Amino acid sequence: MLKNMTLLSPKIATSAVKPKVTELPFIYTQFKGDLSSFETEWKQVNLVDWGEAVHKDPVEFWGKVLEYEDAGRERAFENVAKFALKILCLPISNADVERVFS
Repeated sequence: MLKNMTLLSPKIATSAVKPKVTELPFIYTQFKGDLSSFETEWKQVNLVDWGEAVHKDPVEFWGKVLEYEDAGRERAFENVAKFALKILCLPISNADVERVFS
């Protein structure tokens, strides 16, 4: 599952050729909305010129994606950005918790 976390990297997310939504980590357990609208957002992230944000930290990149507004002043990528931020903020290990109990 952790290997699939790389699918949320800015480089892959902004690529014209990217994995299917169903390959994203935790997609079925962490996303509760309409998967077709999520897929549309995922496919269209690469249509915006993100400039230098693509080369930054993934959390910072997805923060910019979340803030992006289309011509109608609506957040065009809100679902996919919130999902990515939620997944990227998951703790990689539970070592801190284990130390408390040992």
